[in-house]
Amino acid sequence: FYLKLIPEPQRIGLVAQADISAAAALSKHANELAYSDPQAALPLWQEVLGIQKANLPNDDPTLLLTMFKLGILYSRLHQFDKAIPLVEEVVKIEKLNPGPDNPRTISAMVLLGDTYKNAGRLPDAIRILEEVAARDPNVVQSLIEAYALAGEHAKIVALLLTRLPEARKSNPPESATVMDMLSELGAACLAQKEYAEAEPYLREFVTTGQKTGRNDWIAFDTQSMLGAALLGEKKYVEAEPLLLAGYEGLKQSEKTIPPQDKSRLLDAIDRLIELYTATDRPNEMAKWQ
Repeated sequence: FYLKLIPEPQRIGLVAQADISAAAALSKHANELAYSDPQAALPLWQEVLGIQKANLPNDDPTLLLTMFKLGILYSRLHQFDKAIPLVEEVVKIEKLNPGPDNPRTISAMVLLGDTYKNAGRLPDAIRILEEVAARDPNVVQSLIEAYALAGEHAKIVALLLTRLPEARKSNPPESATVMDMLSELGAACLAQKEYAEAEPYLREFVTTGQKTGRNDWIAFDTQSMLGAALLGEKKYVEAEPLLLAGYEGLKQSEKTIPPQDKSRLLDAIDRLIELYTATDRPNEMAKWQ
């Protein structure tokens, strides 16, 4: 009744403002639910997006943030067909304003690259992650994961070899930054059957890790990979204790291995089978099979 007493142009503005205020309250509630109950948060974010699209310009930062958050939620729920076009639109707008080097734009590009990767669109993932890695070195890990999934192991080696010297200058030898690079370099060389090239990187990791008492699943996996490098070089006696210790460590820390890396335990067993096959020990081979 009261709205009808107000001139129409002013009335439209008041209604729009009320809708935006309601959307702000919904956004707050959706944020609270995003991690504890993503299924419950989803319809709230969808409603917020509908209100904001009806009342805000396409390049409004509040609207773009909602699209970004809804894209994250769709991706977490594996609804990639909905996540990808939404985040693609955010990236397209953000590249124009505030520009490709802005942290907000980089975050949207990383999300898009990771979503492509998780959806199995590896060429698209690599294309966008390579673009953003040139601006932000923190994106390198996502790019390495995409390369590994695509079997582009030579690119992993080339990328890490350019970054390792700087990492050594800026970090102590036992830092996660240096250690992770060594492990990933060794893994990429192993994947190409470059056993002699893999050995020094993996050995440095294992030696440093033993000095510092590192005992997470990555340390045991790298120990097994060092055994695999020695196995590939036919250094069977030296390889065996590393392969056994790597497997035992992985088995003990199995609950801490992320789902996408569970196959590392099977890889460790396969290496033991390969060792006992190569050394003609059928009883040991049968046990591990």
